[in-house]
Amino acid sequence: MGISAISVVELTHGMYRAENDARREKRRVFVERALNALIVYPATLEITRLAGQIEGEQAARGFAIPFQDLLIGCTALDLGFDIASPNVRHFSLIPASTSSSFDSSGRQLHGLTDPAVFTSEQSRSS
Repeated sequence: MGISAISVVELTHGMYRAENDARREKRRVFVERALNALIVYPATLEITRLAGQIEGEQAARGFAIPFQDLLIGCTALDLGFDIASPNVRHFSLIPASTSSSFDSSGRQLHGLTDPAVFTSEQSRSS
């Protein structure tokens, strides 16, 4: 399993907007553990071009995809991965991507919602 580098931005953002130092530290520990356990995939030139194409096509149809979700979805699409996220609505606007919803109750730790996680056919069958 892995995450997009954009998800690292989202996790770090959540860490620094904590209400107090104790909560920030708990979030920092969570983020560090997550980053040590997951592969972080960068936004390459190919991924960013794909994002521009899909964003343009969807805008022409009257749909807007939040930029971070667009890059996360295009990273997964480029790599041939599925997306596991409670936010299926935005990822469904990315053609040919496969997103799976999961029950988000209990999927929070220290106030941080889990980021979109990439899964592959191989990791799902394990």
